[in-house]
Amino acid sequence: MAFRFDVKMTNLRADGIVSNERLPDCYLKVDFDKFKTFKTEKIQDCLTPSWDKTFGGDGLCFRYSTSGGELHWTGNASPQQVQALSLWMHKKHLTFQLWNANFLRGDEHIGDCEIDLLTLCTGPSSYTLNFKNTTGMVTGHLYMNLTMRQVSEVR
Repeated sequence: MAFRFDVKMTNLRADGIVSNERLPDCYLKVDFDKFKTFKTEKIQDCLTPSWDKTFGGDGLCFRYSTSGGELHWTGNASPQQVQALSLWMHKKHLTFQLWNANFLRGDEHIGDCEIDLLTLCTGPSSYTLNFKNTTGMVTGHLYMNLTMRQVSEVR
């Protein structure tokens, strides 16, 4: 059984960035459950980058489709089936990697953050996430608005 969602991401920005450089040239690598991956543009000499230009005026909009794994049913879902879908969606993630572009020394990986897709489809539309480096230290904060709405097809 396939599940489809319309996804819209806007107002993607960061602050509180801890980098080896005083004014890093920040960009993001984004992975939406290995379904859609992309890299933002580089924002030069900035500790408070905003990536709105990456998506244009309307934000990033796309239709996410996933198989549902072993989940299959027809008609209305039972409470057990809804719980199984919830557990399955909790294992899928939207991941952000924050990087500092550096031509001479190679790009610096500042930190990562992620959020599960269950939270995105059931939670609020405004999010604050913490970037963390490999030692677990917070290296910045990510802010975004994101909606994820399930699409039903009537036959």
